[in-house]
Amino acid sequence: MKRTLLIITIILIILTAGKGFCQQDYKDYYNSGNEKFKKGDFNGAITDFTVSIQLNPKYVNSYNCRGMAYTALDQSQDAITDFNMAIKLDPKLFSAYYNRANVYYKLFQYDSAFFDYKAAISLKPDYADAYNSRGILYYDLKQYNDAIKDFNKCIELTPKNFSPYLNRGKAYYMLKMYNMALQDFNKALELNPVNEKINIWRGMTYLEMGEYNKALEDYNTAIKANSKIAEYYVGRGITYIKLEETEKACKDFNQANYLTYKSADEYIEKYCK
Repeated sequence: MKRTLLIITIILIILTAGKGFCQQDYKDYYNSGNEKFKKGDFNGAITDFTVSIQLNPKYVNSYNCRGMAYTALDQSQDAITDFNMAIKLDPKLFSAYYNRANVYYKLFQYDSAFFDYKAAISLKPDYADAYNSRGILYYDLKQYNDAIKDFNKCIELTPKNFSPYLNRGKAYYMLKMYNMALQDFNKALELNPVNEKINIWRGMTYLEMGEYNKALEDYNTAIKANSKIAEYYVGRGITYIKLEETEKACKDFNQANYLTYKSADEYIEKYCK
């Protein structure tokens, strides 16, 4: 009898230990996948997340993170499949809705993206990224006032994040509310001084406001940071025209043409012949 009890005890210890090792294994692969994802090794991350799923098919985080890796590789349908599974396993996983919305946005499936952003916000009302992303979607659809409302909320939640200030400024610009736009671009540059896109938008705003020398400063800063963007030269060229510096303007229009800007010929024809 004692011998039988001893054997049963040993078997239970082995089974319990085995279960523990198995649980540790899938989390090890999950953690390894996360590390590879952070380093930009998305294929390696997918491999590890897949092993984690094989070891524990109900571990929702592995599906969600593998979906993010697929997204990074533009494998959209595989990503959606994983986010669907994550939501099936945990219908309250707000990040899975947000991640799936981002894929739908990239695929121009805007109704589906709206649905998922709304779901993510409903599940986590302080989810700043979801407000910012939905605001961008509104902006793309030229629903600028709705976009501003979402950017307002994002700023309320994350006041030191430059992105919603930049995005709200762009919406104000499109509404020709240039003073409001300028305030936002100034704040965005205060929070992120090294971002030529903010300089470009502020330069465009100064140009519309007739402050040509300030516009020129922003275009110069942007071109110094990135000299390969044709549109930057066009904007500076237009600014030089406003400043009656035609020779410098034509030099910029020709550089834009060299960088294959489609409408550069029109500016050259108009101002440089």
